[in-house]
Formats: sequence, structure tokens, C-alpha cells
Amino acid sequence: MDTSQDNGEACFMSKNQMRKQAKYIKTIEKKKQNRKFEQEKHREKFKIYRQEGGLPKADLRNLQLTRLKDSLEKGLKVCVDLQFEELMNEKELNHLTNQIKRVYSSNKASETPFHLHYINFRKDGKTYKLCCDKIDGFENYVATFEERGVTDLFNASEVVYLSPDSENVIQTLDPSKSYIIGGLVDDSVKKNTSSSYSEYVEIATGRLPIPEYMSRSDTGSFKQI
Repeated sequence: MDTSQDNGEACFMSKNQMRKQAKYIKTIEKKKQNRKFEQEKHREKFKIYRQEGGLPKADLRNLQLTRLKDSLEKGLKVCVDLQFEELMNEKELNHLTNQIKRVYSSNKASETPFHLHYINFRKDGKTYKLCCDKIDGFENYVATFEERGVTDLFNASEVVYLSPDSENVIQTLDPSKSYIIGGLVDDSVKKNTSSSYSEYVEIATGRLPIPEYMSRSDTGSFKQI
């Protein structure tokens, strides 16, 4: 039986499919290059840190873990609210997962880390699974994991929900407050999502003065939670 025609049809790709495949390959290669660049940048930064008298890696890691453990008792409470995952598609959830990793890494590197909470964080949820699959050591994070939400964990008077849509600009952080970050990427949902939720549950909102002190780069992406 002659199967050459069938095989030819099976291998055939439309121009649109070919463009999508080429774009996908290009994206993967770019990610590899960016990852390599970031690794080299990190190695160079650590090399300079050591030359200036910084601690060896093992000692630095132990110091960072000690600071994180201390933050569970003394640190300012900062919570990532992960109740919005149903509003995001798979790609957006992947962006969120990357941001969760960056938040923890930045907090870990800080000399005065926050007491980091992940709230509304269901172990049967998509975000939790992605974090476990994509972030090495995620389940061992020195942080508080909670399936309960803001109103179950805190009194309304003790909370400030951070929102880019808030009219209240925060210039200083109040150690008596818990600050909530909406766990959603900024290009994925309707405007005012976090502020609308805050208004509904009668929680004060605040905005970090990002536009006042920072500007967007002309290149690269600008995604934040």
C-alpha cells in the first residue's frame, strides 16, 4: 500500500502554522539566552561581592535563612493574595508564578526581609501546582502559606490592600499594618479588580509611589503583581 501521500499530508504545515512554530522556537531561544545572561550577571555580581569581603555562598545562604526565620516573628507582614487565579489563563498564571519566585528571591536577599504570606493559596489550585512544578524548593520556602483569605486572617483596620488604582499614595510603611498584594499580572484582568474587592470587603487601599520614582523601559516587558 502506498502511504507516501498520507505521510506527505501528515508532515504538511500551513504557512500560519510554520510562522507560529518559528515564533515559538525564537521565543524559546531568546529565553535561553536571557537565562544565560542573567546567570552570568549573577555570577559576576557575586564575584564582586566576594572581592569586597562578602561571605562565601554557604555562609551567605545560612545568614539569609536566619533572617527569613526571624522575619516570621518580627518582620512587616506582606501578603500575596492568590484568590484571582480563575481570572487568568495558563500563560498569565506562568507569569504570576515567575513573579512569586522573584518576590521571594528579593525578600530572601534583603537585609531586613518581610514576613511573607501567601494567602488564598489552595493546594489543589493551579497556581500552587505551577509553583511546585516550576520553582525548585518552593515547598520549603520560609514563609506562611494560608488557604484562608484576608478577612479571615486580619481585622480590616490592620490591613492595607495595595492597588495601582488607589488614590492613597504610601510614602512610609506602618509596621502595625499588613500589606496585601493582589496576585494577578497587571495586563490580564480588568482595571480596578483589587480596589473593587477592597471596597466590597471595606478594606483600606494604598498605592506605592512607583510612577513618582520609576519609569518604564522602552524595551522588555513590564509585568508586576
